[in-house]
Amino acid sequence: MWPKTVVIGAEYDDDLRDVLGRVLRQAGAERKSHQRAVVGSQEIETWWYQIGRHRLKVEGETYIGLSLRGPALLVEQLAAAVRATRPA
Repeated sequence: MWPKTVVIGAEYDDDLRDVLGRVLRQAGAERKSHQRAVVGSQEIETWWYQIGRHRLKVEGETYIGLSLRGPALLVEQLAAAVRATRPA
């Protein structure tokens, strides 16, 4: 199971998605897959990334937000890098 999940902002925030994408590229992340689903009024997009030997899940979900899931230290470092690039 995933040891850490962090919601970094609104799922519809395109600027935030761009910042997250840059942070992931700088960390050496390789995108492995992408899925999109619409269920009623809820839209869910899921991206899987590989960073070294770690898997990371990025999910944009209506009413929830844009979240990172993966190893605690990695998720905390990535979330901090996003916040440093784009303060709240």
